[in-house]
Amino acid sequence: MKRILLFIFPLFLAGCCFNSSTPQTEYFNISTPESSASYNYDVKLGAFTVDSLYDTKMVFTKENYSIYFDNFNRWAQAPNRMLAAYLYLYFNNPHSHKIEDQTFDVKLNADILKFDCNLTSHKAVLFVKISAINISDNSIVFSDIFTDEQSVKDLTAFSYAVSMADAFQSVAIKVEEQLNNIYKINNDQATKKGMK
Repeated sequence: MKRILLFIFPLFLAGCCFNSSTPQTEYFNISTPESSASYNYDVKLGAFTVDSLYDTKMVFTKENYSIYFDNFNRWAQAPNRMLAAYLYLYFNNPHSHKIEDQTFDVKLNADILKFDCNLTSHKAVLFVKISAINISDNSIVFSDIFTDEQSVKDLTAFSYAVSMADAFQSVAIKVEEQLNNIYKINNDQATKKGMK
């Protein structure tokens, strides 16, 4: 009996120490859009990729090229998946009141180039290259790098996630504006041709 207790007690003690000294990992996601797009065409999603540096790790940067990884907080999924889900909901919300126009159906491809929190400037930083392709003729509607920086209230994982959600919203609005401008130009040109 004494031998069994001598064997079990150290295991019990190790278990208690392990549980008390190891912090739980907390996971964060980007919330759903607060607003939705208003447009007259169909938007589909293509390939969404992210630089391998970012994945599900929370990345923090500092001046002098320093990079830090948060060991206790992580994204619930990779940034490219979060952005794809966000843009899908933004452009496919049933309240968008979209009118189908098959001549300008587009597919969005995206590549996240920068996705981190700058500890010096206290800003969440997002750089994403987005290409829009007209599905009907496979032509490139636009291909641009969209950048956004949002202030981070506190240097915490939660504040970082909130600010990155704001950056997603800002980029979604910029993409919508660019698509709507190009759609309007195309429509005006088609109308002029029809009037001749």
